[in-house]
Amino acid sequence: LKLNPDHLKSRLMLVSYSLQEGKTQEVGPEIQKILEKGKLLPPKEHALAYYYFSQYFTTIKKFDSALIAIREAIKLDRGNHDYFLEYYTLKAELGGKAATDTREVDMYIYLRDGEKKLKAGLYHEALTQFLKASDKNPKNILPFIRIGDMFWNLHDVVNARINYEKAALAAPNDIDVWSKYIRTLIESYEWELAENAMDKFRSMQV
Repeated sequence: LKLNPDHLKSRLMLVSYSLQEGKTQEVGPEIQKILEKGKLLPPKEHALAYYYFSQYFTTIKKFDSALIAIREAIKLDRGNHDYFLEYYTLKAELGGKAATDTREVDMYIYLRDGEKKLKAGLYHEALTQFLKASDKNPKNILPFIRIGDMFWNLHDVVNARINYEKAALAAPNDIDVWSKYIRTLIESYEWELAENAMDKFRSMQV
């Protein structure tokens, strides 16, 4: 059968049914075939295929491959809490096996717990977990980004801006972070600050 978008969606649905029936180890080859033509799918369905692929790799204990797959899912659908939750869980799993310094592992555990709270609509509890994550590893920008994202989605531009700024200053070459920060400045009608931020970002490029 010719692989068109509708056909790919049907095959993805069959994969979903197989996963619900606990047949995770059997779906790997089918997901791989879907992903070979994944660009024909809308971004959310494309992300879902990568999410299923991550679950498959986790089941067969190929955690590095699972992590790569879930990163691709997040790139395609950044608003999906399940994908972040999977990512943080995998990072904690991998870190716990190798790290002698547990601070980063603890950070991912707090991020994972915060994501669970956020998904449940418990924003204050989510913020508490994200702040604990930041305390565990202050040099890592992920907690600031997730706090910023949470406030942005709650239409709290001021607090989103504060956290995006912290992340941006710590990651001068990360265009995604700087785009988030500059977006909050524009949304706040801080035209001069937005222009200065764009100039600062350009000056810090290597």
